[in-house]
Amino acid sequence: MKKHTLALLLVSVLVFTLTSCGEKSLLRETDPVTLNFWHVYGEQSGSPMDLLVQEFNRTVGQEKGVRVQVTNLSSASKIGGFLKEAQKGGRDAPEMPDLFTCHISDATALGSDNLVDWNARFTAEELSNFVPCFLADGMTEDGTLLLFPISKSTQLLMCNGSGFARFSQATGVSYADLSTWESFYDAAGKFYDWSGGEAFCALDYPIRSVELNALEHGSGDFYTKNGWYDTNNVVFKESWMQFARSLAQGHVVVSDLYSNTQVMTGDVLSGLGSSAAILYYNDTVTYRDGTQEPMDLHVLPMSKTAGADALMTQAGVGLCAYKTTDQKTEAAALFVR
Repeated sequence: MKKHTLALLLVSVLVFTLTSCGEKSLLRETDPVTLNFWHVYGEQSGSPMDLLVQEFNRTVGQEKGVRVQVTNLSSASKIGGFLKEAQKGGRDAPEMPDLFTCHISDATALGSDNLVDWNARFTAEELSNFVPCFLADGMTEDGTLLLFPISKSTQLLMCNGSGFARFSQATGVSYADLSTWESFYDAAGKFYDWSGGEAFCALDYPIRSVELNALEHGSGDFYTKNGWYDTNNVVFKESWMQFARSLAQGHVVVSDLYSNTQVMTGDVLSGLGSSAAILYYNDTVTYRDGTQEPMDLHVLPMSKTAGADALMTQAGVGLCAYKTTDQKTEAAALFVR
């Protein structure tokens, strides 16, 4: 309770600072403004973003006269197309949202002049609290900050600890054996044999894993001038075949949607995907026959090439605000804070 009160107090101080630098606030508790919001965090009911929106609406938003309304859920790969459709308008086009999450390429496609520059709403000192490359990921070449870095992720390997303990006891395979790609695929084969034909791991982004493995092996540039994979790049080809052989033999699978679902239902023992998936894991594994056991989730670094420095990914969308009125811009900045 004390932490919650302190958080609200800090937000109130930030808002006061924002609106007391020579500009009178356009927000009124008695005349609330509504912001339509599209985001990509809707894999399940009660998503973390929806919970944050609900908390904002019943606290700071209610006090200041701002209400955020989620009007569309999408995926990071599709939301750009929906935004362009909304911007063009038309009889069947959706209404353009005031707030939305997207990648920088989607934001620039909408036109920088049509979006709020967060540099104008936050001080340099405030922005210095963020990881510089996270901010840079949301900037245009001229330094306009279009995407506010609300979430970033990398790739991690997440294991059903209860199931892995049985596998480890029977075969001697340990978590340490998953540290390199070579030993990872070897462990996947051993699990397949021990389990009677079950897949060891579901991969969310297999192509990215193959690329990182190849780069760690010293593949260099593996694209042709036309943007296709260079099939003459021996190192990249072997990295691909290492994954393809394991996939073809059933040792690993490509995830149905996100690997956490397959881990939680016991279809696979582990999942390789975004670190953001930790928000969606349950504390128990519920198998297809209805039995349950503790997840005992073990979170490990993504495998790497033996003897090489590990390469890590950086992914994640940012938060944009579409320019309409000064009042909505101020409301959007309040929500971001």
